[in-house]
Amino acid sequence: MNKSDCSEYIAIQSGLSSCAESFQKRYPYAMNKSTIKTYIQGLVSINPNIVVNICGLDIDFLNDIIESFNARNLNIIISATTLNASPEILNTLINTNLSFSVLLNLPIDQINLPSNRNHISILTKITDKNDLEVYLNLLDSDYKVKFFPHLTSENLDFIKSLLNISEDELLGIPQKYQTIKINNLINSNLWGTIYLFSNGNIHYSLINDSNKIITFNNLYDGYKEDLINGTIDWIFNRNYTECKKCMYQRLCPPPNYIEHYLRCNNTLRCLIQDS
Repeated sequence: MNKSDCSEYIAIQSGLSSCAESFQKRYPYAMNKSTIKTYIQGLVSINPNIVVNICGLDIDFLNDIIESFNARNLNIIISATTLNASPEILNTLINTNLSFSVLLNLPIDQINLPSNRNHISILTKITDKNDLEVYLNLLDSDYKVKFFPHLTSENLDFIKSLLNISEDELLGIPQKYQTIKINNLINSNLWGTIYLFSNGNIHYSLINDSNKIITFNNLYDGYKEDLINGTIDWIFNRNYTECKKCMYQRLCPPPNYIEHYLRCNNTLRCLIQDS
């Protein structure tokens, strides 16, 4: 978390700069390189098919982990700013065919990436209609592109418009029974990711008010217990007061970080348009 790329990644994932600031204060130190390698090995031993996303690397440590681990287990998360400042990192990623995700700030960041590379993905914040237009143009590129709404002090109405959904859209969902059943069990917006920080603490999500923290040494047993007992953040779902009274409670998409933040601050009551 002493690297700006790490804070940027959390800000993009959560859609909240305050969330990144909170984690940076909580975990201000860099993780020891040998410890990182121990953790990667431990994660791979738990699940050989796991993908470990690593953020905040320099060129020396990038070369080190490429030599130490199977490339299919690694995905490097790095900002366009860092790649432009350190072209040797970009060259290494391209020449080794390693998967990597570029954190792109629209419309400011510019970066030249090779075409026809399915191992490159782009993660970007959307704060206004101009960003959205640039994002839509990116969809025509060869890369996997994923956008994350980002809340600022000036774009509340725009973010609400991205979160909104109409009754017609809800009623038009195919396989409604399956959707209701899944949404009753898991949160697909948070599902399947763990966040490992510099002191070995693990969070199941980036929700700031989540008190559920486990340590790396207790990951395997702790995860099994939490999943069986339903105490994992991935199961966080639509149990808001207004939602409990609504027939669309389990048809609406599971809440993401921004929606949860807006509801906790009493600036959002419902996702359905014209409600």
